[in-house]
Amino acid sequence: MTLSIANYYRIFKGLVNNWPAIEAGKDYPGINLPVPGYTFSPYMEAVGAAKWIDKHLAPPGKQVVIDQWSGDCEPDAQVVGLAYGAGLENINGGTSYISKKNPSITAVPPIGIFRGKWLQVFAPDANEDYFTNQWHGPYWGYIDVIQTFEMTDKPHRLKPIDIYTHWYTATKLASLSALERVYDWVLKQSITPVYVADYAKIANNFFTIHIARQGDGFWIGGAKVLQELRMPKDLGYPNLLQSQGIAGYHATPNGRWYVHMDGRDSTYLALQSTPPQPPYIASANAAIADYRQDARGFSAELDGTVPVTLRLGNAQACRARINGKPAAIGDSGEIRSDAEHVRIDVHCS
Repeated sequence: MTLSIANYYRIFKGLVNNWPAIEAGKDYPGINLPVPGYTFSPYMEAVGAAKWIDKHLAPPGKQVVIDQWSGDCEPDAQVVGLAYGAGLENINGGTSYISKKNPSITAVPPIGIFRGKWLQVFAPDANEDYFTNQWHGPYWGYIDVIQTFEMTDKPHRLKPIDIYTHWYTATKLASLSALERVYDWVLKQSITPVYVADYAKIANNFFTIHIARQGDGFWIGGAKVLQELRMPKDLGYPNLLQSQGIAGYHATPNGRWYVHMDGRDSTYLALQSTPPQPPYIASANAAIADYRQDARGFSAELDGTVPVTLRLGNAQACRARINGKPAAIGDSGEIRSDAEHVRIDVHCS
């Protein structure tokens, strides 16, 4: 017997996990895919499957680092806690699909939901199912995710860009064409790519970071992976020489400053009423680490997932070296590297 792609899709959609039901002891049909000899086990779902993949499928040096919740994406606190206990990040659930057809903020979910004390991290943006009426058409509907990206960026940035599709989106010309157009649009944007497991860590860090006012500035504690602050411009400008762990800033499209931190445990953001004079990192497509500033320049390490591009501020009279080699600074302050991990040293006359 042979089955078409469409029939495979219907079978898997019909048997996908209903987490509350299966955790309550219910079973197939209509709840989960029946696996011969297998009885539902919270441990196996959250941890055991990852260990099996590590042992039998993963290439040397690779291992599972994140659980991607299946089905209705409603695991209970026990299951989410098992994932965290095994050192696994987690993601899925939430359906951010705001668009011009549905221009309501209610279509934008939060970062996640706490299951007991454990954060279930929501996927930032909905997958193609929500734009194709659960794969009933129009099959080109995923093109509308571009509207989601735009509407969660302005007038306030609420979500990152997240291209989230299933394998069957490549089974129809219309859906594949839509996906290609989405990628074309995204690659024209100024973005900082991150792995999904790193996004899950950033989401968790949002709930553990703490900020306290001191004098003319702020102490920021615990910002290890969440390395961006959005700050009202009426607070002033970063005082780069008096700050600790502040690598630079730039204006957002929404009338605020984005302030870049370097991932240390304790950061101090000093403020001043006038623009700073020393050189600094205005933007970069990689995380900034180990930033050291003085009046005549700075040194920093950047850890990216694609070749590093950064733009400097106040760098008109400066020289730069990338990984020990001279690097040209463009008229806009831009520097490009072929490496994904770089050390940059900037010295100004």
